[in-house]
Amino acid sequence: MLFSCGNNGKSEADHIKDSLNAVNGNLKGEVVKKDSTIESFIRSYNVIQDNLDKIKEKENIIDKVNKEGDVKDNRKTFRTNTYELEFFGNVLGFTSALGAGGRLLEQAQDGELTKVKVQLLGGTGTNDLLRSVMGVCQVQGLREVVPTMNDIFISKVSEGNNLVNNVTLTA
Repeated sequence: MLFSCGNNGKSEADHIKDSLNAVNGNLKGEVVKKDSTIESFIRSYNVIQDNLDKIKEKENIIDKVNKEGDVKDNRKTFRTNTYELEFFGNVLGFTSALGAGGRLLEQAQDGELTKVKVQLLGGTGTNDLLRSVMGVCQVQGLREVVPTMNDIFISKVSEGNNLVNNVTLTA
């Protein structure tokens, strides 16, 4: 005859089975947590890998620009024939005098002083610009806007993106 001391009528095998079921349930929970952690790690790894690829691409562009010449030469190569001009006078008269020789890109007012950014077009030079506007305004300053290395980098990246976007894959 088997004695049961507080076993509530359960045999030792039932107690072992209940304990194993509890341990099994805990293990399943831990496995699910580990799977979630592994998935999160893989997603993070993929994001880091994508960022590293982008950084490598930027480094390659910078290396290419550096190999193509020094900073001063590169800045000259990427000139856009753009100038900042400061003057006193009527903006409408300035724009009218500018005519087809240039395009007004930006305009700002600082009291009576007007500051504009102009891109010269079709072989128009700075002397041509000054001759055309001197009759309608009093020029205070003229300065060429030479792109920074950051501007050049952005333009190169944009060119690269345009090339990639225009590629058609065939199966």
